[in-house]
Amino acid sequence: MAVVSQGRFYSIPVLHAIHILYKILFITSFFKFSDFNTTASCEDCPDGYHGDIMKEHRALQVRLGNGKLLTILVRTHSKADPQKEITDRVKTYGQLVLELGLVFRNFHESISIPNRPRMLRTLKLMMTILKANNNLSKYADEILRFVVCQQHILPEKEAYQVFYGLFVNTRGKLDSHIPCDLAMEWLVRVTKRHIKHIMSNKTEKNIERKTQSLACLMDISKNFQKASSVMVRSKQHKTASSLNDERLMIEDLRTVKPFTLQDGRYFPHFENSPKSLLALLDYNRFRNWLGTRSQVHATSLAY
Repeated sequence: MAVVSQGRFYSIPVLHAIHILYKILFITSFFKFSDFNTTASCEDCPDGYHGDIMKEHRALQVRLGNGKLLTILVRTHSKADPQKEITDRVKTYGQLVLELGLVFRNFHESISIPNRPRMLRTLKLMMTILKANNNLSKYADEILRFVVCQQHILPEKEAYQVFYGLFVNTRGKLDSHIPCDLAMEWLVRVTKRHIKHIMSNKTEKNIERKTQSLACLMDISKNFQKASSVMVRSKQHKTASSLNDERLMIEDLRTVKPFTLQDGRYFPHFENSPKSLLALLDYNRFRNWLGTRSQVHATSLAY
């Protein structure tokens, strides 16, 4: 919207600004020019104070209606000298390890206690991290396929059934869920071990009879070992406790101080570590990949 005044066109915001400027000039016309004299010295101000003000401002002279000149100081936005960026690759690497550890801990707890909304949020974050690490990651594509199936293809009831059907509780506790494929791998390993002990009598009927008793055989053997006080010794470590290892790690962290900013530090093997897990992500390329692959997965799953 524009207004014509004296043969000129003015928009409404411009007229509003001119009106405010006239108000300022009308108020300042009652003051003397000496009131705005910033070059005068003052006993309470430090030496060079007014000179510093004049360096940071520029004088703008305005002629009032009564013919007087008014000087207004306008602050100048000068570019500050670029400061040297502090680079601490040790702190950056420590933050990366902590960030990745928290993502993995969140993913592990989402499996132990299945929670569909929490798992979907974690999978989306992991998909972005995998895509930033490797643009051709097949795991990121599989996560996208699963998310599209859960949120866009299946009805809500079937989506919940499919999700919670991915886990099995083997101990009957609240936080003892494991993935179904992991339980199947464990069952295949136990089955192979028992078939191996059959020796030469590996007939189909004998194998079927041995595998049918696997469900109760493990419980019987555990109860027998407990009743006979059989000690299960560790084959990997001399001591079952990890207290000494944790103490060494804590002492190492106190020496390195990975979360204290110190300029110039770096690891020889991690000289160019990124500042974040998503620092190397190309957002435009990632957005295009999401659009194209989502349509492909939605079409293939729908038909």
